[in-house]
Amino acid sequence: MHLLGTLQRNIALTLSLMLLSFLFSAPAFSAKLAIVIDDFGYRKKEDNQILQLPTAVSIAILPNSPHGKEMATKAHAQGREILIHMPMAPISKQPLEKDTLKPSMDQAEINRIIQNAINRVPYAVGMNNHMGSAMTSDRQAMDRVIKALNHSDLYFLDSVTIGNTQAATAAKAAGVPSLRRHVFLDNVQTEAETRQQLNRAINLARKNGFAIAIGHPHTSTVRALQQQLPLLP
Repeated sequence: MHLLGTLQRNIALTLSLMLLSFLFSAPAFSAKLAIVIDDFGYRKKEDNQILQLPTAVSIAILPNSPHGKEMATKAHAQGREILIHMPMAPISKQPLEKDTLKPSMDQAEINRIIQNAINRVPYAVGMNNHMGSAMTSDRQAMDRVIKALNHSDLYFLDSVTIGNTQAATAAKAAGVPSLRRHVFLDNVQTEAETRQQLNRAINLARKNGFAIAIGHPHTSTVRALQQQLPLLP
């Protein structure tokens, strides 16, 4: 999906969210739940298990992962929505992916890295952040990221890895469509936690009209989704 023009792009993004959403019957309205599975491209077994789930489950692929392009091709053939899971610098010190975006980078370097990511993840229609608390909390850095996206017709999904994220503010100023995550499904890697968090996301969707939940291809997450998704109305 290519989002062209500020108004048209936001309308198209709403339609995209509806297409990738599960609909729940409710007395007054139908709630929409979007599920995105991050960190695609490294765990081929678990990735393929996710691709066996309903196609309304979207995937976010790490651009320098060894199986990323293969998974993007498979997902696209299924009609599944694909995002680029862009590595961004966290505040804490930890191992970083190749070409992790950092606040110190200038516009040209950010443009190069994002364009390389687009080339490595074919069929992507959006981007969300992998880690990124240092990057997304820096308004000037996010202005540069959003400016790079503005030329690629990708929307931005904020994973919300820090409370004072500037992603939505930067995106709005540039006229780039953006969304934000409401629930993480598996901060604790147990089936019980994922079931509980999925129910929380469902309740938020019923309350507010829609919700976005993000998970990861952990074995416990895969099992919980395999069990729970067929039970959804």
